Amino acid sequence: MNLAETTINNKLLSTLFIILILVAGWQAYLDMPRFEDPEFTIRTAIVSTSYPGATPREVAEELAEPLESAIQQLQEVEEIRTTASAGKVEINVDIDYRFSKTKADLQLVWTKLRNKLKDAERHLPPGAGPISVNDDFGDVYGFYYLLTAEGYTFAELEEYAEELRDELLLLDGVAKVAILGTQQEAIYVEIPREISHRLGRTLPDIYNQLNQQNTVVSAGDMQIEDRRLAISPSGGIDSVEAMRNLLVSVSADNKGLYLGDIATISRDYVDPPRQLIRYNGHPALALGIANTSGANVVEVGKIVAQTLQELEPTRPIGMILHEFYNQGKVVDSSVQNFLLNVIAALVIVIVTLFVFMGLRSAAIIGSILLLTVAATLSVMNVIGIPMHRISLGSLIIALGMMVDNAIVVTEGILVGVQKGKDRLTVARQIVTRSKWPLLGGTLVGILAFAPIGFAPGSTAEYTNHLFWVILISLLCSWLLALTLTPLFCYLGFRLPMENQTEAKTP
Repeated sequence: MNLAETTINNKLLSTLFIILILVAGWQAYLDMPRFEDPEFTIRTAIVSTSYPGATPREVAEELAEPLESAIQQLQEVEEIRTTASAGKVEINVDIDYRFSKTKADLQLVWTKLRNKLKDAERHLPPGAGPISVNDDFGDVYGFYYLLTAEGYTFAELEEYAEELRDELLLLDGVAKVAILGTQQEAIYVEIPREISHRLGRTLPDIYNQLNQQNTVVSAGDMQIEDRRLAISPSGGIDSVEAMRNLLVSVSADNKGLYLGDIATISRDYVDPPRQLIRYNGHPALALGIANTSGANVVEVGKIVAQTLQELEPTRPIGMILHEFYNQGKVVDSSVQNFLLNVIAALVIVIVTLFVFMGLRSAAIIGSILLLTVAATLSVMNVIGIPMHRISLGSLIIALGMMVDNAIVVTEGILVGVQKGKDRLTVARQIVTRSKWPLLGGTLVGILAFAPIGFAPGSTAEYTNHLFWVILISLLCSWLLALTLTPLFCYLGFRLPMENQTEAKTP
């Protein structure tokens, strides 16, 4: 194979390599998962329980202290923060990162915590409890929709919101749908003071009878020939009218006394409400939608919006669903801003280098910068680094450092060509002479961000992609500076006219 054939084959391979980088980078840009922030694990659980009627001091002494003692027996616990208030205690339990590096490890710790608290629950004072452990309050709802309506009750709003929740949970990428702002209904029984004094001992019996209503218990069964039939008692209270007709006592003359004769009974919402949501001054319910781990939040947002639009014809007249927050749109806007930053960086590089090094050098280095970004995105996609604030911010930070290696190689070859040296010879000399110094400078730039990537504890869980993206981008810039940059310089630079004339003169 002669020199001409070798040159043609090298140019063909280089062209295919360039096309591969661009296609892989573009495909990675289209396929990479997109988030607003990196995924990280919240290693905190909230332990809460109630003690109705107790003062803050009684809550601290009779509830908080025994619960804290039980929790402190776990070696995985890093810190405990307790808030005791009238009738309630809330304990924040932070778990040490060493024992919860993975979600599986953390779930094991939560199981041990619940077992300890279950044992401690037996020693709580009468009337206290039950103990609640909330370890998933850190779920992030990337999409919020508010449901408002004129002339509808909260119960009717909640009924339609539950229908929406059932439909949304069937979608790919949707992990959880929460309905917020619901109001709990209750039946209020108000007995006037003069009647309660007259009832005397009968009043506690009435309270006990109300507490036992609608309690599900086994009524036994009976055998008829070769069949056994289960007995299910009826007569449960399911309305205000049924509550009024509840028999509370029988007089000596066999006359029945019904609850409606001595009390005012009404159905209403629990007051005070636990949570109230308003939108533009109107009562509303909120639907919080969380995507599954690793799902592309932009695609999930599009699927959710499309599904809600398809369900709009089935929505009751007068109900309006408002989009309050769409994380997919925010993330998509961040990605678009990143593209604008890349374009702006290319323009700045080309203009700056045009002023100081000429148009050919500017075009070569700008092309290498574009290829470096494409190669970085493709490697990020392969190893599973998604697009989010940290990774995109890292690329923007690295844009200013990506061109350094290409500038050194381009400038060295340009000076050699201007001195009349052979392009191929000077390219080999520059690459051989500068590859290790350039690698050393690249490693120094990478190591400057190593403390962020290897920070102890959960800090690196959020910020470690900053280090890895800069490492990938700078190593790609070094490799392309030693491979494609000399090729571009060989094709783009020409000998000065006077040297070409002298070369032709015998």
